[in-house]
Order: sequence, then structure tokens, then C-alpha cells
Amino acid sequence: MQSRSKERGVGLVEVLIGALILAFAVTGTAVLLGDWVPTVNDSSNRTQAINRNTSVMEIARFSPDQAAIVGEVATMEMNSPATTFTITNVSVVDNDGADDVSAKVVWTDPYLTSDNKERSFTLSTSVPDDDEYLGLADLVSNVPQITVSTNAGSGTVISPSSQEVLYGSSVEFDVNLQLGYYDLVVFGCNGTLSGSVYTTGTIVSNCTVESSATLDTTDTDDDGVYDWQDVCPGQDDNSSECQFTPSYVVTPTAEPGTSISPTSDPGSGSAVRTFTVGLTTGYQNLSVDGCGGTLSGNTYTTGVINQDCTVTVTADPLIYTVSTSAGSGSTFSPETAQVPYGGSRQFTVSVDADYVLTGVSGCSGQLNGSVYTTGVITSDCNLTSTTEPAAQDWSGSVNISQAHYGGSQNKFTVNVTFNPGSIASCSRVNSSGNFSCGFTTDATSVTATISVQTGGGSGNATICSVSPTTAMLDSENSSVSVSLITAKTSSDCPP
Repeated sequence: MQSRSKERGVGLVEVLIGALILAFAVTGTAVLLGDWVPTVNDSSNRTQAINRNTSVMEIARFSPDQAAIVGEVATMEMNSPATTFTITNVSVVDNDGADDVSAKVVWTDPYLTSDNKERSFTLSTSVPDDDEYLGLADLVSNVPQITVSTNAGSGTVISPSSQEVLYGSSVEFDVNLQLGYYDLVVFGCNGTLSGSVYTTGTIVSNCTVESSATLDTTDTDDDGVYDWQDVCPGQDDNSSECQFTPSYVVTPTAEPGTSISPTSDPGSGSAVRTFTVGLTTGYQNLSVDGCGGTLSGNTYTTGVINQDCTVTVTADPLIYTVSTSAGSGSTFSPETAQVPYGGSRQFTVSVDADYVLTGVSGCSGQLNGSVYTTGVITSDCNLTSTTEPAAQDWSGSVNISQAHYGGSQNKFTVNVTFNPGSIASCSRVNSSGNFSCGFTTDATSVTATISVQTGGGSGNATICSVSPTTAMLDSENSSVSVSLITAKTSSDCPP
């Protein structure tokens, strides 16, 4: 026999507990909703009150006058779905260069539990006396006017020639080709061409619409001139569409070292022009270019003129050699230079430590420090530097050797002086025997003068001879020996 399984369900107690929890939740929600509605309403009313009172302050900035403000307030919408707003206590007080403005906004809050359900707040502002504001008409009139100009190239016509437009707008121009031209190109002001109408982009600054075209310069009748007969072959030149006289300018230009004559356009239209050209002194390799011409001797003939063009004459300057000759102990940098006619060149002169630069000459130049700048070069020329040895210290001496005869009376006084005087002299008083006087100098040469007298006391000698009494010394011959002969008496002197 098979037994049944046990079954269980939700009891009555659980159902009652669930119902109680649900009741609490519904009640709490209702309470929250009850508080939420007054809060939202109060927030909305405050926002609308702020907006209205702020509008009053803005009115005051344009017209800080109490009567004017009150008049504007009267036209404002004061009702809302929840309440009605009132602007009161409008006040304008002059306060030393500014107007102090204040206003109060009042409304009723039905959710307040007190007997007084009125709410309000006050806003204030200060308007400087020198504040000025433009009206709409003034603002519109002050929008900058921008000029769109035109530049119609040869063979084109742009109409109108210019226009004044407002900032941010665009404008149209009619652009057409003249007779004898093709390939119209229009550009500028970020525009586009549709047919013969060119529409600019948005204009934000002054700009220019430009046009260009290509001239059909085919000389159909082979007469060497592009004229109405080429534009309207086989037609009567009296017909208005064939009245064609091209206006082209040929500009002659002579670069340095060249000449051209005449110096202005000698012709008109498409006719061939002829110029005489030449070289000036110091130039070579004459060359002429431009306007499809050819050079024969000194005559340049253009081709048929079908557009503005320039005839340009150029040449190369002659080149001359500037060479150098450096004196002892000196060098030039560079040693030689190639200089075009009419130019100049700088050279640096360097000198060894043992020499002194005394001058640089040649090529009509000038020396500034160690830099020599030539004059204008018109022929080959040479630079020369001169130097002299630099002064150096050297040592010299005067050596006196005494020879005495007869007895012990052998004392003497000696003085040695030098020229230049910057070398100190030396002396010896009441002495006997050999004597040496040395010196050091940077002078080129030194003259020594030797004088000897008898001694100043007892034992004086007699001076028999001194040789030499003068001597020329230099760095190569830096010493001299002087022979001094003394004796007790003159009779003792050797013959």
C-alpha cells in the first residue's frame, strides 16, 4: 500500500504579517508624498519669485527711474498656477555716482500652517551713472560694413566693381569675358562661380574678388600684329563687336652694368618694339630676355606683343685679382681674392710675436685693427704689409780692466752712463782693480760712456789712459772691454 507525501502551504499568520508590512509601506509613501507636494510647490514659487525680481533689476539697469520701473512692472505677468506675485517697495536712491535700486516680491504659500501665509524677499542692485546701453536699432546700425572689392584681369569684366555688405552676409557679382578671351577663372572671398554669377562665401573681413582669362593671340592673317582682324576674321571692322585694340605695356629694365634705350615703352598694342642695349664699363657677357624677342648686335626686337611683358638686360661684372705681398713675420688671409668690378674685399693681416705691423698699403684701402678693406676694385691690384722686429729684452755689460804701474797709489773713481737714460748708470769710487757694469734693456741699441778720474783721497792714482771712452752695444754685440792704465805718478805711465 503506497503512502501519501506530506504537504505544507502559507499559514494565516504569515498572510497577516505580510498585509501589515504592506500597510506600513503604503502609509509611509502617503506621508512622504504629503510632504513632497508642499516642498515642490515652495521651490517653484521661490524660483518664479526670483525670476520676477531679477527682471526688475534688469529693467533698472536700463532705466534707473522709479516711475519707469513701476510702469514696466505693471506690464509683467504676475500670476502662476499656484499663486499670485506682487512687486512692491520699488526704490531708486541716488548715491554719489550710482543709483541704488531695490524691490520686494511677495506671494502666498497655501501650505503654511500659520495664519500668515505670506512669503517675500528683497533684491538690490547698484547702477553706475555712466552705464549706457544700445537699443536694438543701434545694435543693428553698428554691425560692421565690410568692403568686397574686385580686380578684373585682362579680358574680363566684373559688375559691380565693389559692394558694401554686412558682416556675416554674402554677395553676388556678374563676371563676363571680353571678345577674344577664353578660360574664365574667378576666385577670392571663398566664393563659387555658377555660369556668369560669382557668389562669395560668408563675409567676415574685407576681401577681393579677382578674375583672369586667356587671350587667344592667334595671328590668323599672318600680318605680324594681333588685332581686330584676328578676332573677327572676314568681318567688317566697323562692327561693334570687332572694335578690338589690345593695350599691352612693355617695360624695359636695365640691370647693373647695362643700358637700354628707350627707357619707356616705345609702342602700343601688340606692335613689335625695338630697343638699343649696351654694356657699361667693367661688365661683359651682355644678355637680353623677355617679350619673345631676339638680339642682333646691340638691337633687341620683341615678338608680337600679346600680353604685358618686360624686357630685361643683364651682364656679368669683370673679375679682378687682388694679390698680396706679406712683409717679414706677417701673413694675409686670404692670400688672393677674385673681386667683381665695383666690389671690395676685406683681408685679415696676422703678425708673428717677434714682429710689429707698421702698415698695409694698396688697392686704395684702409686698415682698421687687423682688417684691411680695399677700395672699389676696378682693376688688378696688390696689397703689401710692412713690419719691423718687435722689441726684446737683452743683457749687456761694460767690463773695465785696470793695469797699474809704480807703487801702491792705485785708487780711482769710474762712472758709466747709458743712452737711453732709462738704463741706470753705475759708478765706483776710490776703488782699484777690475770693474764690471751690467744692464738689461729692450732698446734696439745702447750707447755707453765711460769716464775715469783720480780717487777722492789718499792713495790716488794717476790716470794714464782709458780706451774706449764710448761704446755702441746691441743684442748682437752686447759687451765691451775697457782698458784702464793707472800709475803712481805720470812718469810711471808706460810710454
